[in-house]
Amino acid sequence: MTTPSVGILKYFQPDWMGVSNQPIHMPLLPSGKSIDFGGVFPDNDTAFTYPCLYSAIARSCKNKSEYHFVELGTFKGQSAFYMSKEIEQHMKTTDTKIIFDTVDTFEGSSEHKEDLKDNNVSLYENTKKQLEPLNEHVNIIKSDSVKNSSRYKDESLDFVFVDGDHSYDGVTRDIKAYWKKLRIGG
Repeated sequence: MTTPSVGILKYFQPDWMGVSNQPIHMPLLPSGKSIDFGGVFPDNDTAFTYPCLYSAIARSCKNKSEYHFVELGTFKGQSAFYMSKEIEQHMKTTDTKIIFDTVDTFEGSSEHKEDLKDNNVSLYENTKKQLEPLNEHVNIIKSDSVKNSSRYKDESLDFVFVDGDHSYDGVTRDIKAYWKKLRIGG
């Protein structure tokens, strides 16, 4: 089994961000630029730093009538919000359907425990609320990512983004569970 290569993407910010044709070099946004989440997320929350990857993936969906994406690790939902917005925009201009699942236990990874200890609102409930405006473009799945992998047939997924448990063992478990779920070319 070979592993996929990771590269740097040069892409353009989507029109819905209000700053089209501004080049982005993956993974960071240009100096002084920030993503406008329409007031859904605080401006100082910088957990999502790979918008051009998500834009490129959503915009590349042209050769089939249906695609299936899975994001492992939702946390507060910023990346899921962004991908859902990209899917919404893409589906306005094509007949392509994109199914998007975001999977998380919503208990927070070890690096999030300190940030979440004083939070009186459930991370899951808060994320559902944040993603509500785009709920027709995202399926929020509260589950352990490895256990959730059994819901997908082998070679059925077009894109899997691993960003849940950031420990070596956690990432390894996710890759092992989802590698066979990716289709050839996914």
